[in-house]
Amino acid sequence: MGRVFIGIQNSVIGFNDPFHPQSCDRYLRTGEQQFFAAQDPTPSVESYLDMIRELGVDFYMHHAIPCEQETERMIDILTEAKLPFILGNEFYSINRVYAPGTGRGELSPGLVQKARTSPYFMGLLYDETEHVQLHSSQYGEGGGYQWADPHGKSAGRIEADICEAIRAASQKFGVPLYSEHVFPVMYHTFSRAGMRVCPKVLKEEFQPLQLAAAMGAAKQYGQPLGICVDLWGMDVGHWFTRLWGLPAHSPEEFKSGLQLAYYMAPSMMFVENMDALLRNTEKGFCYTEFGEIFLDFVHNFVPEHPLPYTHLDVACDIAVIRADDACIAKSGNFDGSGLFGSRDLLPDARTNSFIDVMYTLLHKTCSHEALTYHKSEFDMIPLGKYPRTEETLRALPLAHGVPKEEETLCHPIFHPLNQALVFDQYVRPEDIGDARLLVVCGSRLGPSTVETVAERVRAGTLAVIPAYFEAEFAGVLEESGRGGWAVVPDFTGPVFQAAVEPYLGKKDEWKIRFKSGILTVKNPAGDGKTLTFHWEEELSL
Repeated sequence: MGRVFIGIQNSVIGFNDPFHPQSCDRYLRTGEQQFFAAQDPTPSVESYLDMIRELGVDFYMHHAIPCEQETERMIDILTEAKLPFILGNEFYSINRVYAPGTGRGELSPGLVQKARTSPYFMGLLYDETEHVQLHSSQYGEGGGYQWADPHGKSAGRIEADICEAIRAASQKFGVPLYSEHVFPVMYHTFSRAGMRVCPKVLKEEFQPLQLAAAMGAAKQYGQPLGICVDLWGMDVGHWFTRLWGLPAHSPEEFKSGLQLAYYMAPSMMFVENMDALLRNTEKGFCYTEFGEIFLDFVHNFVPEHPLPYTHLDVACDIAVIRADDACIAKSGNFDGSGLFGSRDLLPDARTNSFIDVMYTLLHKTCSHEALTYHKSEFDMIPLGKYPRTEETLRALPLAHGVPKEEETLCHPIFHPLNQALVFDQYVRPEDIGDARLLVVCGSRLGPSTVETVAERVRAGTLAVIPAYFEAEFAGVLEESGRGGWAVVPDFTGPVFQAAVEPYLGKKDEWKIRFKSGILTVKNPAGDGKTLTFHWEEELSL
């Protein structure tokens, strides 16, 4: 039932792209803002396509160099090879090839029109698009904003402007648009505008928080879902290492990340660049331990584990309702900006309440300061001990990055969470379903939030609301029906903890609920990286 299309992304450091062999030496290919010379010989187009076929993927994710004649030739080659493909904008962004008046890397309408002539073209992907909306100077000063200038506007106005810009791009190109997210913000804003959100797993995320937000948005707005399995990060280990930071997750964690992404039953999933998976040698491509894991996943695990559900079948026991205030930490974004990258709308107790709520729901195993490991209380950059100098870069890649005893794990993949989804202020009763607990937080309510929550309370749900929204809910607080209300002074103290405690589940389980059953994710080894998955069919749900 749940058919997941699996893809692989092109190289960014391993070797020059055979579709852009000379251009790769003139353009940046990573967001590190540093040029890295290719480590392996450039493969031929024929051997490259043979390797992609051998991987067994359903599609190819290609971030194109801004040399569009080369990309046009590639489109013809992929079409002849009958290989489905998505075109990404990362190399346009990091080389500052922007759509007029924006800071958004964007392929030209002519190139997209050329791609549309191919029956194998699947759409466009905007790389870490929420990140660049928040941080307009991510790839250099002087650029505009990714989707909308947030200054001098209310949060609601910024949301509306972002949606309008996305809809305009969708109308201009006439193809599916995917938004790739490194931070768990703006999923609902982009979904409402018609984008197909694509959260990253591994990378630097708290996985349950990331997926609860992304899957809640996809469900609420009925959108396809993508998942990017991203091996960039902060750790080092005794494994094949292209660059300090890639891969920054162990082979065991990569295996768990692939399976985790698959069990969410997205419309598609892909691994962010192929560099950790293989090397190109004089004898051809050879696979690393990461490549062997990927081959086994595609050729064995997936066919042996058919899914009886899709991501749109996801349901919840706990529904968190909050406006998408789009800020990664209580202290603001990396550059000190606030909501949606605004210098005017800085985070406050209300906007930060979502961080407090998720901290409690994840059994206080994530950050109480941020939605990601960045800007949190965790020491999160072990790889900082390994500088990227000319000398160290010449020594890379390494078959085994560091000795086993120096391996780090500052970023575990497992955190407990009990059947929770995140919705925005426009959520409807049918999106929430029969959740037993509603938590309303954030800075703003939508036009029907109060009635939606009241309807679920009358049906038997407990709703927890902050005292600062008590006036807005005053007209319905006496209408408890079969449910109930809990007004809490804040989301950090004992009153909130006592209200939600019966719903939190076990500290060693992460449960994701679907219409026909529950997926239980555990880490019995206690190592933070080796996950087990148990599906229990419950037709009575």
